[in-house]
Amino acid sequence: MSSGQFELFHGADAGRSAVEANATASRGDAVAPVNGQILKWIGNKQRMAREIVAVFPAEFGRYIEPFTGSGAVLAELAPRRAVAADVLAPLIGIHQRLVDDPEGLVAAYAAQREAFEAAADPAARDAVYRAVRGRYNAEPNADDLLFLARSCYGGVIRFSLRGDMNTPCGPHRPISGATLARRVAAWRPRVLGTTFVVSDFEAIVDSAVAGDLVYCDPPYSDSEGTLYGAQRFSLARLFAAIERAKSRGARVVLSIDG
Repeated sequence: MSSGQFELFHGADAGRSAVEANATASRGDAVAPVNGQILKWIGNKQRMAREIVAVFPAEFGRYIEPFTGSGAVLAELAPRRAVAADVLAPLIGIHQRLVDDPEGLVAAYAAQREAFEAAADPAARDAVYRAVRGRYNAEPNADDLLFLARSCYGGVIRFSLRGDMNTPCGPHRPISGATLARRVAAWRPRVLGTTFVVSDFEAIVDSAVAGDLVYCDPPYSDSEGTLYGAQRFSLARLFAAIERAKSRGARVVLSIDG
């Protein structure tokens, strides 16, 4: 998670011929570092995304990311073919809106941010924030989650045991609609080859075949159920899925705390 430790789990040699035959499906044409996150997201890898991508094999078939989060590594890599998953449906909804309706994504955020900025004082801004949070908890959706992620305290998306997002409003000013629009314009071409899926991590890792590259950035094992809608997670289950993927010839990169 927050550490800079990365491990490369090499799959069987059987995957190499598939990689060589499908080299054009590896990295995309975008090579410049991606600047600025669309989402504030605890544990995101923006600052070390380039370092992580540097340890990836130069050629691979499909890129698979079962713990997508903010998508920092995905955007840095800009793969031509990819599958990115998370169990938090509104989070995947943000990424999908980035591809399908970037103008709508920006417009919804800008309207919420303008209402927030128009509030006369911190108490009024807090009331705007609480209204958005209440609407999200009543009907979880991508637009409200994006605003909440940008404006909540510390960018920490935290849920109660019953599933309500309960992080208070932060003291900072969320980025402007214009800034988000620039970031969306920069990010969108980098993820156009990605299929976004709402799924448990194990099913996505188990979809990897010879030649695929899987990047795993799992949640802290002691944070399930409270932070960012973390899926029920165990290292044992992840390592078992990694071993199965390796046995099929996939290659796996893992970044993990400790």
